[in-house]
Amino acid sequence: MFTSAAASRPAARPRAPGPFGTSRNSTERCSTACPCSASAPAARSGLSTTMRSVPPRSTVRATTLTRSSPRIRHARPRAPGLFGSRRESSVRIAMRGSLAAKLRYHQQMVVDAPFTVPVAKRSAAFDYAIRGIVAEARKAEARGRRVRYLNIGDPVLFGFRTPPHLIEAVERAMRDGYNGYTPAAGVPEAREAVAADFETRGLAVSPDRVVLTAGASEGIDLALSVLVDHGDEVLVSVPTYPLYTGVLAKLGARAVYYRKDPAYGWQPDIEHVESLISPRTRALVVVDPNNPTGAVYTRDNRLALLELADRHNIVLLSDEGYTDLAYDGRVSPLGSYNPDAPVISFSSLSKAHLAPGWRAGWMAVGGGARLDAALAAIKDMADGRLCSVGPMQYAVPAALNGDKSHQVEFLRALRERAEVTTRRLNAIDGVSCVRPAAAFYAMPKVELPPGRTDEDYVIGLLRATGLLCVYGSGFGTAPADGYFRIVFLAPPAELDSFYDAIETFTADFLAE
Repeated sequence: MFTSAAASRPAARPRAPGPFGTSRNSTERCSTACPCSASAPAARSGLSTTMRSVPPRSTVRATTLTRSSPRIRHARPRAPGLFGSRRESSVRIAMRGSLAAKLRYHQQMVVDAPFTVPVAKRSAAFDYAIRGIVAEARKAEARGRRVRYLNIGDPVLFGFRTPPHLIEAVERAMRDGYNGYTPAAGVPEAREAVAADFETRGLAVSPDRVVLTAGASEGIDLALSVLVDHGDEVLVSVPTYPLYTGVLAKLGARAVYYRKDPAYGWQPDIEHVESLISPRTRALVVVDPNNPTGAVYTRDNRLALLELADRHNIVLLSDEGYTDLAYDGRVSPLGSYNPDAPVISFSSLSKAHLAPGWRAGWMAVGGGARLDAALAAIKDMADGRLCSVGPMQYAVPAALNGDKSHQVEFLRALRERAEVTTRRLNAIDGVSCVRPAAAFYAMPKVELPPGRTDEDYVIGLLRATGLLCVYGSGFGTAPADGYFRIVFLAPPAELDSFYDAIETFTADFLAE
């Protein structure tokens, strides 16, 4: 217990001023700028009147306390919502449980120093559940549990090998001295290869309208940074890939969610999309083939989405990283249906070419003169990061112009795994799963007991079995809906053992 000094005690020797005023053990009153000064009693004295204002999101504890010094603690400010006193429903994507905790962490920290650097609120709004769930896996591993990571779509982790001619192209570029900065938009031969590949798929694109990026993710970030201002709206589907909502949160823009119907193979609800378009709508995101559901959109739905974007003059952001991984034949670029529509396409070597860690991606800006200003702004922003990964750019022409025979075996393996996944999950009481038509993701649904959430199920599954999936609310579904995403890249025999474990756990979970 700390009390003030007795009257008979000798006066403490004055301490030398610190960088922001006198010592924390000074008996002078707290600064009038301090957030607690208006309501704090005189007993909270102890900070210099010359001290700089404490950042309002900090809670400060004195690091040096003696029997003669009063204990100093500032009033804890209440954490505001993301955009004020109430959190908007539109930002609940992938953040519903963790956002409040993040804000408390950033805004109400009790630290052992008199000052802490404040953190922007938008950093708390950025969330990427695919990686965020890994923290729970690390805890399970610390308790001795072996974890199987079914949360992230990395074929290399499951034994699929990057084609040798791509590795040779990168090694050759390094040996030949191509290790410096490249043009910001990418080396000409890579941009020409991307343009030529689009032409084989029915879309004429000039190499000057192609920008090489550090994976498709950087292209998505660049495009959204150019297209939206604070408060603008972008239409994204539910379930969605969380990068889009994370980038929009960072930019202060608003994600508006359109429905996809699992009863119809996760196809988009076109009428619902159109009903959401407003004067603030700047873009429409289409991920086809789809992550996280594995859906492939019908031709009619693609044409309808293009028509909406064209008629309302909003940019259609077409995420095409899985077009070569559709089980019934590769999917045409969305812009090929209407070359004049305002479409920006994104893709990479990550999935179909089995090189996710190389971060070799690209974007192609179509739409003719309508998107000229956007293209110029994207190139200006690309200048600021100098270039994408230099040697990896030389793998792009090797991949797009070279041997693609590895995709035949990869697709055969994916079809087999999708069949095992759909059959086994649909045989579990309380679980249903729409058959994927592309890629290596499935989005099953568990009929949750009242009061339970998808995160309860996923974390319980991890702790009981060591299987790490991603809860559906990380992709925008409601927590009570019971969806979760699973990556089915493991060999079929191993998948069978996973689904045995899921069946046993689900029976116990639903019986609680």
